[in-house]
Formats: sequence, C-alpha cells, structure tokens
Amino acid sequence: MPNFWVTHNGQRRGPYQEADILEAVELGTMRATDLLWVDGMREGVPIADVLVQMGARGPRTRPPGTKVVDDLAELVLGNAEYAGFWVRLVAFLLDALILAIVVLVIGIGFLATRSSVGTEVVLALGLAASWFYFSFMESGPSGGTLGKRAFGLQVLSDRMARISFLRATVRWAARAISAAVLAIGYLMQPFTARKQALHDLVARTVVLSRVPRPRVLSTVMVLCVVPLLFAFLAGALVKLAELLRQ
Repeated sequence: MPNFWVTHNGQRRGPYQEADILEAVELGTMRATDLLWVDGMREGVPIADVLVQMGARGPRTRPPGTKVVDDLAELVLGNAEYAGFWVRLVAFLLDALILAIVVLVIGIGFLATRSSVGTEVVLALGLAASWFYFSFMESGPSGGTLGKRAFGLQVLSDRMARISFLRATVRWAARAISAAVLAIGYLMQPFTARKQALHDLVARTVVLSRVPRPRVLSTVMVLCVVPLLFAFLAGALVKLAELLRQ
C-alpha cells in the first residue's frame, strides 16, 4: 500500500494510509481543500479532487475540470485511468477470437472421435468455456483476460479491490443484459461517470487502463486483422456445424 502525506494548516503530515485519510475527512480533522501528496509527485492535489473515488462522504460536487479518478496512488500520479470504449472493444474482440478457436477445437475433437454429439452440445461447452475463461481470469491476480492484459486493462471492484470468482461470474452473466436491445448496455459505457458498461454497474466493477497505453499502430493493426480472422473462423465454424449435423 502506498503512503500519503497531507498538507494541513500549512504543515505537511504523514505518512497515512488511504483508510486514515478517509476517516479523517469524514471526522472533519482534514479538509477537502488540504493538499494530498504521494511519493513521486511534484505538487500536492486537493483532497476534493479525489474525495469521491476514495469513498468518503465529502463534497457532493467537484471543482470544474476535476479529473475523475479511481485508484488513488495510480490515478493521482497519472499512471492509470478508466478504460475507454474502443480499447475495451478491441480487448473483447481478442477474447472472442480466443473463445472461437476453443469452440472450433472442441468441435474438431468430437469429429476426430466420430462422436454423434450435435451442434448444441458443442455450443454449450463453448458457453461453459466462456464463463470459466472470463470468471477465472478476471478474478485472478492479474484481474484480466488475455485480451485485457494485452491492452493493459484490469477489472476491479468499484472500491478498487480484486474481485471474487462469484462477482466475476455475475459480471459475465450480466453481459447478456448489456447485449440486449441493440447492445445498449455496451454503448452506454462512454457516457457513464466511471466509464462503466451496464454489466459493470450490475456487478459493481470498473475497468482500469494502465498508462502508457499500447501504441495506436498496434490497435489499428488488431482492428484490421481481427475481422479477417473472424471471417475465417466463421466459415470454419459453419462448416463444422454442417459436419456435426451429418
């Protein structure tokens, strides 16, 4: 845990833990206008600028231009921010590509053993693989799937803690709600205060993006290559479904 210092009544005090600052602000022994410091900062930041995301019952409004922050140490230093729509989309496409390959391998495995299972069984196994993949990896130490990790994304609770497997499962299941009605639950993500999609709000999670981000060129390349790979896989899956029905 990082240490924090606070300039109060002209005196720099500390070190404090985040919980100490929360308690002091709620008790009134620190003011929202006091400056907060963390190792590596050249200038202090008013506690009001980060108060809401620290969880304290402080001012209900923030000064104009205040940047919404989450993880206190990382975001005050400018090392992280809430993940935007496009980087999350690309990460999701990579994850979907991985899962499509898994489904294809499962189907080929059944064909190789000359099993009489139908397409429904293969799809059910693919759905189970999706649940375990997202829930296991997002509740793991890295806090993200392979796609998210490739773009420096991390899923955390709204209080910046590692999420449990149960919460990750709720988040995975709530994706169905986000996808309903023209995927409005996904499209609302850029317009929420903490850039949360509907399934984030249901599971009470946020997605953090570590700075610096991957290069724009890499993102563009992924956006160009992924659709081509999906087209190839779609054709392979259609052919596989036809074979399984025979």
